[in-house]
Amino acid sequence: MVALWRYLRSAGIACEVINLTRYRQQREPGVYVPSSALGVMRLLLSRPASIVHLHFGGTLSPRLLGLCLFASLLPGRRVVLTFHSGGFPTSAPGLALRPHSPAAWILRRLDALIGVNEALSTYFCGLGAQPARVHTIVPFALTTQPAPGPLPEPLGSFFASASHRIFSASGFEPEYDIPSQLRAMEAVLARFPHAALAIAGYGRREAELRAAAAQLPWKDRILLCGDVPHASVLAAMRDADVCLRTTLYDGDAISIREALALGTPVIATDNGMRPPGVSLVPIGDSAALAKAVIACLESGRGAPPPAGAGTENLRAILAVYRQLVPFGWPPIAGDPPAQ
Repeated sequence: MVALWRYLRSAGIACEVINLTRYRQQREPGVYVPSSALGVMRLLLSRPASIVHLHFGGTLSPRLLGLCLFASLLPGRRVVLTFHSGGFPTSAPGLALRPHSPAAWILRRLDALIGVNEALSTYFCGLGAQPARVHTIVPFALTTQPAPGPLPEPLGSFFASASHRIFSASGFEPEYDIPSQLRAMEAVLARFPHAALAIAGYGRREAELRAAAAQLPWKDRILLCGDVPHASVLAAMRDADVCLRTTLYDGDAISIREALALGTPVIATDNGMRPPGVSLVPIGDSAALAKAVIACLESGRGAPPPAGAGTENLRAILAVYRQLVPFGWPPIAGDPPAQ
């Protein structure tokens, strides 16, 4: 969402944000943080927007569906919804919805529905949405570039001393299966004694995971980096020989797409929605993870992916906007020449 906001503003398109997340600091002009539902309604009524783009994650709660309905009733507005929950169709709430459900009726009122994967777009159509109104656009844009120069310490020295560099950008939360990565290193180090695993992230389990790593005989080949700036995370992904994403549950991980875009192989637990090019292992299977890491390190990195601007998905969203409101847009880089 931040990448989309910055992309539109850089293209000369007026764009304001109503932030409904728990991160409530208003740090830039044009970002509003209303404290109540009434405040949200007042902003939507008062701001001169031709398009209202809603971004939801998790589930379609009554509160969020009410927001959809309210936005669809605003005069002169076109309403777009991106649902950032690729696993919703197979969840209990998702399976419970039917085309005759009130929630489905509300979704069909919207002018465009963006699914973050094909399964979600197919699900919208199954609820009765017109196929022409449904779009599949991955919520990923590589607009931040890897930081130049050496990696921050102690990560830089740790990677420099390793024969093979394994990197994981994770949250230290229960759904991120970091223990499987720690266990897998035993077999990896038996094959590559000077390999190293660096894990960047933070969360409620950080102290617990640090204590567990400190008890391992191979603790000197593991580094829990803590929170690392995004540009440095991208640099570590670029320099790594393989990146890991092990979870007990997650959706479409942007970190996977970032690593792939940088040309780094990725091994991830199979959640049914990984992008092409990822090596998949069963959830919670540290032995399968170790086997996949060893195979990846033995084969080496392949050819880098075709270079792109990193904004392809942002341009796809803008194309949806221009289809809904086909006038008043400034010229955008990549537009065909005027006739």
